Amino acid sequence: MTTNSVKMNAYGMVLTGREYGKNAAAEIFGDGKTPHTFDFSGVASVGSSFVDEIFKAGVIAGITQFDIIGANKIVQFSLKQAASDLEITLHMELI
Repeated sequence: MTTNSVKMNAYGMVLTGREYGKNAAAEIFGDGKTPHTFDFSGVASVGSSFVDEIFKAGVIAGITQFDIIGANKIVQFSLKQAASDLEITLHMELI
């Protein structure tokens, strides 16, 4: 089991869609990876269904607290909504 930081801009500047979120989550949490830090630098916006899938996969992996860096206000809004829905804790670095 390893921990690492995930650069979300590797998945695009606009992250939307439940299916794309599921695919990204499978890659992010695959092979026993358990990232706790997500870097949203360079991501303009995210859809709630996309982030739901990412953090659901984290919860399934036993993670309920995540560190968020580089998220703009638009991204932060969607992240906070997902955190509330999934009852997880996000520690956000303000930019």
